[in-house]
Amino acid sequence: MKLFFSFTTVPQQVISQSTTYDNMQMVLQWAPTFCGRNNCNNPVPQSFTLHGLWPANSTGNVLHLQRVLVCNLYICMYLQWTTDRQLRTALQKCWYSLIRGRPDYILWKHEWSYHGYCSSQTIKDTGYFWAAVLKYGKNITIAGKEIVNKLQISAGISPSNDKVYKKIAITSALSKILGFNNQVDAVYISCTAKNTTHDILHEIFFCLDKMLGNFIPCPPSPDTRGCDGEDKSSKIIIPTKV
Repeated sequence: MKLFFSFTTVPQQVISQSTTYDNMQMVLQWAPTFCGRNNCNNPVPQSFTLHGLWPANSTGNVLHLQRVLVCNLYICMYLQWTTDRQLRTALQKCWYSLIRGRPDYILWKHEWSYHGYCSSQTIKDTGYFWAAVLKYGKNITIAGKEIVNKLQISAGISPSNDKVYKKIAITSALSKILGFNNQVDAVYISCTAKNTTHDILHEIFFCLDKMLGNFIPCPPSPDTRGCDGEDKSSKIIIPTKV
């Protein structure tokens, strides 16, 4: 049975930011960095795992709900996850929780309630979640360890606690993976600080059109997402362990 959302039952005050967006950001997190700050399942994968799909505006700013009170929408999605075995199985393979003891659906609930709802008037029903499966889970270009392999082959960039890379080297290599050969900043990356001169790679952001059909260059954004360091010439580490 196909389930539909009833937007009329959502309190108006819940929507704290506009649901109008220009693109979607597929956010992938580097598991060793994430697990350096969280109690994760072992072994920690040496790969980028899917964090979420985030609606964003024309300058790369992410849209989200500041107060998560869309419980009726969550219940609807929970029924879909539990009754649609095909969707649930596909999601568990590509969009899984790294945190020890946390079920996958808790991650899905947060991402849908906090980000996905902002796209729900354009992307109906379970399209948001199937896009995660089709654009990441079944994408031979970026799924699983493919990004790591391609970075190594195309740019000599590989995970190591001893090697450092410039931001432009990483974004240029990632841009080329998506076919944007003439752009050095068609993707975003985010970092956490190691010290005043070195950062640790945290996430990468691939942009898609607002209907989640095709990858597109991310729009110019003034946000450095933590990848500058205090001296504005940060060297970035892609750690094997934090």
